[in-house]
Amino acid sequence: MQFDFSMGIIWMLISITGVIIPLVGIFVLMGKEQSKSSTNLMIANIGCLIMNGAYFLLLRTGKPADATMALKMEYLGNFLFYFFFIKFILSYMQIDVRHQWVRIFTHIWMLFEVAVIAVVWDDTRREEMFAHHNLEEDSQFGYHFFNMQGGIVYKVRYGFLLGLLLVLIVYMILKRVHIRKQGGDEKHNLSHLIVAKFVIIIPLIMEIVFRFSFEFVPVFSSIAVLLIILSVVEGDIFSVLDIGRGWVIENFDSVFMIADSSYGYLDANKFAKEQFEELADIHKGEKLSDRLRDLFLSEKTEIVIGENHYEKFIKELAVKDKVKGYCLIMLNVTKRYNIMEELKEAKQRAEEANESKSNFLSNMSHEIRTPMNAIVGMTEILLRSDLSDQDRGYLMNIKNSGASLLTIINDILDFSKIESGKLEILAEEYEPMSMLSDLSMIFLNRIGDKPVELIFDIDKNLPNKLYGDSLRIRQVIINIANNAIKFTAAGYVKLTIQMAPMAEQDMVNLNISIEDSGQGIKPEDLDKLFGSFQQVDTKKNRNKEGTGLGLAISKQLVETMGGQIGVRSEYGKGSEFYFNIPQRVIGDQIAATVREDAVQNNPVVVSGHMKDGQILEQLKRLTEGYGLKFVDCYEARDNKVKVDYFFVDESVYRGLKASIEEYFVSTGTELCVLQNPMREAVWNDQATVVNKPLYTLNFCQVINHETTAAFVETDNVMNFTAPQAQILIVDDNEMNLKVAKGLLQPLQMNIDTASSGKTALEMVQTKQYHIVFMDHMMPVMDGVETTQRMRALEDTYIQNMPIIALTANAVMGAREIFKEAGMNDFVAKPIELKDICSKIRAWLPHELIVKMSAPAQQQLQIPAQMLPVIEGLDVTEGIKNCGSLELFTNLLGDFYKLIDLKSTKIEKCLADGMIRDYTIEVHALKNTARMIGALELSEQFYQMEQCGNAGDVDTIFRETPAIMELYRSYKPILEPYGKANEQDKKEVPKEELVKVLEQLNAAMDSFDLDGADAALAELEEYRLPEELGPYMEELRAYVADVAMEEVMNTGNKMIEVLERITE
Repeated sequence: MQFDFSMGIIWMLISITGVIIPLVGIFVLMGKEQSKSSTNLMIANIGCLIMNGAYFLLLRTGKPADATMALKMEYLGNFLFYFFFIKFILSYMQIDVRHQWVRIFTHIWMLFEVAVIAVVWDDTRREEMFAHHNLEEDSQFGYHFFNMQGGIVYKVRYGFLLGLLLVLIVYMILKRVHIRKQGGDEKHNLSHLIVAKFVIIIPLIMEIVFRFSFEFVPVFSSIAVLLIILSVVEGDIFSVLDIGRGWVIENFDSVFMIADSSYGYLDANKFAKEQFEELADIHKGEKLSDRLRDLFLSEKTEIVIGENHYEKFIKELAVKDKVKGYCLIMLNVTKRYNIMEELKEAKQRAEEANESKSNFLSNMSHEIRTPMNAIVGMTEILLRSDLSDQDRGYLMNIKNSGASLLTIINDILDFSKIESGKLEILAEEYEPMSMLSDLSMIFLNRIGDKPVELIFDIDKNLPNKLYGDSLRIRQVIINIANNAIKFTAAGYVKLTIQMAPMAEQDMVNLNISIEDSGQGIKPEDLDKLFGSFQQVDTKKNRNKEGTGLGLAISKQLVETMGGQIGVRSEYGKGSEFYFNIPQRVIGDQIAATVREDAVQNNPVVVSGHMKDGQILEQLKRLTEGYGLKFVDCYEARDNKVKVDYFFVDESVYRGLKASIEEYFVSTGTELCVLQNPMREAVWNDQATVVNKPLYTLNFCQVINHETTAAFVETDNVMNFTAPQAQILIVDDNEMNLKVAKGLLQPLQMNIDTASSGKTALEMVQTKQYHIVFMDHMMPVMDGVETTQRMRALEDTYIQNMPIIALTANAVMGAREIFKEAGMNDFVAKPIELKDICSKIRAWLPHELIVKMSAPAQQQLQIPAQMLPVIEGLDVTEGIKNCGSLELFTNLLGDFYKLIDLKSTKIEKCLADGMIRDYTIEVHALKNTARMIGALELSEQFYQMEQCGNAGDVDTIFRETPAIMELYRSYKPILEPYGKANEQDKKEVPKEELVKVLEQLNAAMDSFDLDGADAALAELEEYRLPEELGPYMEELRAYVADVAMEEVMNTGNKMIEVLERITE
């Protein structure tokens, strides 16, 4: 037939173009970052190249064998093109090909395509693909083609491909619509892929529906490849995610390494090759070095290489549940490690700073409380003197200011404990009514002469005993109530305690509220209330004392005890603070009940007349709450109602005394006068006096006839004596001993003192004491150790003898330390009279207490003479600290006689490197120096104590010589007072002095330093013959120097002198 040359050229160019386009695509893809998407597209281009090249050969050959081979190759390329082109689309569209069903579908499809290729390549079974196929030549254009009709496999394959492509193109169109308003390459690349899909679908439809001699699939597949290549060049169509993942793995500063199942090398990223030099020369499949193999096998997750820190992960790489290899990932966590180390250091510094703060607060507590012991104690002693009103007012100001200062100190210490997380809740059994009784006295004393009524509204079912931390509950109530009293000029302060049952058996919620009619709080200030160091309305309240810590501490305490706290307030009308605390009920006894035998009349009638309406309402609630009948007083008078109990306020009683007694007392009514025990009492033998506030306990006591008409002035706690009581006070500081004895002198007790733990241990074995007051901090044997040794003695009386600690360090854990040591209680320094008297009343056998109708008063006369001028001393300060000129001059003598002993002992401690003993000694001298007004010396001793606590040995060695020189300079100044003191000392028989000297020698011989100090202290209390004066100076120095042989020689010489004098 005639060949149309022009058309042949056209078909030839089309066929060549179909080969060139995928070939160009392959070269373009080779220049791009490798990823799964680019790999799939690369294989699709190779398939297109094979398919189009084979078809070009088919067009040009006339030999059947060559045409058949071209057909086989064409279908092989056709499979590669469609399969990997669709995989490329799936990857680009981020369809998870790892999903189980997608993987099953892919595997089935691949098996089907392999079967198709097998059929095409098998000459005996090709009819399954084609019903018939004959090689023919086109009569018009002269190219060769197979005239064939598709079989069942042919139709299924192309139908499947057409359906799959249509589904993908619909999905892509929907996604394109979704991002139609967005710009960027993604939208353009998606448009190119959709067009490319349409281009591929068109020849499939034509192959299935129409029959042409020319095949359009190769030509249109080239067009589709061309569109995708344009996107590759212009829009970077490959998945940025795949490229990004590859870049991260290769360039991130972490180790990625892959090994096969036998730990042969497969791959590693650049960073891994930089960290492990052996990876530079290793080839795929080679065994890893021992070091690298150990990284795979080791269970360690934290790896350190040089200065870098890594966190290791191992991932098994499994195919069909069979491990084929391992992936090692070592994340570089050096920055995180360094940050964590910095955080640890910062945390350590913060903890050290907090510890320093706690130590500082502990020291400050000690420093403030110790001198306040003298101030408060001597103030109490002076208040017993015959003073003018002006002087008594001054002293009361000192006393009240000291109490305020102690409150501030305690607030700061509590806040420090809360901040450091060391505040402990110490639960124990307690009686809530006892706590309420104490609180009422505290609040009434705080109210003073202000026109403010104190009201208690207490649940009548309150148990007799609860289990919890009563001291902390009391502290919260006091903090809130003190604020209420402070900011209420007139009106009332009301404490309410109600119970609510809890789900847990024997547990109740104490719902506590404190309400007042004070100035109230502005709404904008409510959020500030529970903050630290916060006081609201500071301009208005600038004259109100306080740290601003009370409510912050209260909130923390309540929450620590498992409760919640809140506030309601209306500015100008008052406030209500409320909180709840869960407590365990002990037993089933109710704290306050009305006995059946006390209620003989039925009903019992109660009436009253009060100045304050709220108290009258309280009386009515109590009456009706206990099943009694309440009648208004005017109704009772007018209707002549028989009243069993008539309650009247003190102020009303004063004004209507005659008319009240005329009607009610004359008719047999029991008259009950409500009295503020802090004010002057109204005496009347015909009335039962009830201390305010009126609440369940004292109401029931009246109805049960358990109270009498008696008054005690509660402002002074010395309302008893104990002349038969034997008391031992142990303290290494002579001045503290004198202060304690002076405070307790009006109680007429028999008080012994011991200046060391060793002496106290001996004294308790020779005499039975009812109470031992034990100083906490003493040299050699402190109070804790002394108590433990006492409890270890095989003496039942001593094992049960009350021992009460005296401590100036009332800080974290004090109660637990003392209790663990065997102490029964403790009193904080400075000693407050009410505290130590309450402890004596609590622990002294009741039969030894002699109650008094009026408080004991010890008249102390201060000599009216000019104050002496003493070099280096602030005499005014000294007398102020000591409380009287007489005690001041006595203490000067005590200070004088210890100068040689203490200075030598301090220098000895320093020479021997005994910094702890040095610190204890300067601590004691700091207090005694301050007591006599040697303020400069006291300050220098204080600085040395601080250095000792901080371990600053260099400063101690550098400064101590000058301080000792200053200390010794007081000896000639105070010598007259020391000599005068000698005249006041007790004179004892020479035999007694010999006995003490022998005890001293025996103590030194057995190296019993406590015994030696005790013997020397005993000698100091006696008046010695003049002949022993020089020896006594030597003896003090030798004992301080622990010169055993010299002490014994000097002691023997003194004994010889005494024997010679006796002869």
